[in-house]
Amino acid sequence: MKDKIQTKGNVRIAAFLWAIMLGLCICSCTKNPKEPKEHKADIISKIKSCSSLVTSEIRYRKIVRFKYDNGNISLNPKTWSIDRVGNAVVVVPFEMKVQYGYDLTDFTADNVKVSDDCTEVWVYLPEPKMIADGYDNSKSYKQMQFITTGFCEKPTNGQIQKVLQKEYEQAIKDLPEMENAKQVEQNAKQLLENILLKMDNQYKIVNIVSINDKK
Repeated sequence: MKDKIQTKGNVRIAAFLWAIMLGLCICSCTKNPKEPKEHKADIISKIKSCSSLVTSEIRYRKIVRFKYDNGNISLNPKTWSIDRVGNAVVVVPFEMKVQYGYDLTDFTADNVKVSDDCTEVWVYLPEPKMIADGYDNSKSYKQMQFITTGFCEKPTNGQIQKVLQKEYEQAIKDLPEMENAKQVEQNAKQLLENILLKMDNQYKIVNIVSINDKK
């Protein structure tokens, strides 16, 4: 009799534990998956965290020459003459870099689309543009070449920098249209595709296209 009571007790405990496990299983199976709009929010947050996406860089190098006459500077070679004492020609290296890519801080829901089953993603890129530019002036004064007829003081570093600043401003104006726009876009596609595919295993297809091609 005692054994029968113990057996019934074991059966009840086993049934209770089974019910708990079944309930946990049902809860986990009925857990709501993310909606497409939630995926969009995650994608936008991930992309905007990059702030800017630089995918191409161009370096511009030039030798800058100017006439120096004890404080007076001339960048026009037609006016140069060092046939008298106190004149000099100064030669300095100039290097500038320009970075192209995308400003991602303004990404919105209009830039992202997610399929109903959340397996395919579309990201619409804005127009590429110049992200950053600048020139290296750390070595210019040290590498300066000074050719003089004598009795002419060397220009100061500040005077050299003024000349380079003018060169930089002119170089920015003379930059051609972004001929490598297609390459900039292609590089961005590869980078963003890798980021999004690793972001969620649910995404099977990632399409990175220009905003101009949005349908």
